[in-house]
Amino acid sequence: MADYPALNDEELVNLSQNNDRKALSELSLRYSKVSFGIASTFAENSDVCDDLSQEGMIGFLSAVYSYKDNKNASFLTYASRCIRNKILSALRKSTSTKRIPDSLLISLEQISETFADHDTPEELFISRNNAEFITSLIEELLSDQEKDVLTLFLSGNSYSDIAKQLELSQKAVDSTLQRAKKKLREKLQNNF
Repeated sequence: MADYPALNDEELVNLSQNNDRKALSELSLRYSKVSFGIASTFAENSDVCDDLSQEGMIGFLSAVYSYKDNKNASFLTYASRCIRNKILSALRKSTSTKRIPDSLLISLEQISETFADHDTPEELFISRNNAEFITSLIEELLSDQEKDVLTLFLSGNSYSDIAKQLELSQKAVDSTLQRAKKKLREKLQNNF
């Protein structure tokens, strides 16, 4: 069994891209602070900062699955850029007139403790268990098609790109993504 905290980011990314949930959990713990730090440069209000940090973590997940270790940039540099871009995108969307209804979004507020600073080994252990729990929920609750759509979406693909890659209609991509979000949201609301 790998000593995940001892691995560097690039090694953890490689393992995560090969469906190693513990590696992804370790990376998530590391980059939650990066995301919060970037978010704090855009918002003074702690609630807004938390929301932006959550958006940044979506950018982080996209970075994990799209990173190519070609030595042009470290994962830290690449992920930081993806996190910042996702936060900027969220800020632009929040000022636009078109808004996605909150009922269609997965609220990560219930699991914010997963990405909080940890002062004790017990809190770190609980946090890792929460991250592993969320990853296992994705594996347990979602169909293969839902996982494929969610992974491609988190990798930054548009609905039309996802539809082409999976040979689905854009409507089917949207329905599948909304169904996956609903399953996860309901399960998380019951557990947190």
